[in-house]
Amino acid sequence: NSAGIVNRENGYLRFDTNNSERVRIDSSGNVGIGYTSLIKELMVNGSIVTKNNGGYVQYDSAGNLATTLNQNGSDLLTVGDNNHTEKINIASVGNVGIDTTTPLEKLTVAGNISASGSLSATGLSANYFRCSVGIGKNNPTSALEVSGDITADAIVSTANSAYGLTTLASTNVIGGNLQFGGNSHAYFF
Repeated sequence: NSAGIVNRENGYLRFDTNNSERVRIDSSGNVGIGYTSLIKELMVNGSIVTKNNGGYVQYDSAGNLATTLNQNGSDLLTVGDNNHTEKINIASVGNVGIDTTTPLEKLTVAGNISASGSLSATGLSANYFRCSVGIGKNNPTSALEVSGDITADAIVSTANSAYGLTTLASTNVIGGNLQFGGNSHAYFF
C-alpha cells in the first residue's frame, strides 16, 4: 500500500514547525527550505552538507549559479565557475593551480600574473624564468633587459666574448662607467 500528501490545486504545499514555515513545494515542483519565492528546483537558505564526493553550490540573488566547490576525486578541493569549469584546484599534496587541474609546484598559474606589490623569490634552489624578463622595461625581447642602473657584486658570463656584455646602442658603445674587478682592478670604458 502507498501513502502520500497530495495537493490537487494549483498552489503550494508547506511544512511548518514551531509555528513557522520551514519547507515549501510550489506547484511546479520546486522545493524551498527557508525560501518562499522559488525559482530553481531546490533552494536552501543556509548551509548544505553532502556526503561522498560532496560539493557546495552557491547561487546569486537572481538564482544564477555563481560558485561551485567540490571535493573531486584525488584533489582536495576545486573551485569552479558557473559553467562547472575548474578555476582553482588545491591538490591533495597542497599544490594550488589556477586555471590548471595539475599544479606541479606550490603555485601553478596557466595565464598571466599581475601584481601591484613586491615579488619575492627566495630559497636554496635557483630561480628561473622561461621567457624574457624586463626590469623597468615593457615587452623585453632579450633574456634580460634593464632600464636604469645596475649594481652587481659579480658578473659571470659563459659567452665567448671578453666579458660577455653587449649594448643595444647603435654605436655599440657603453656610456658612462663600467667597472670590472672591484676598486683594485678596475677597468673603465
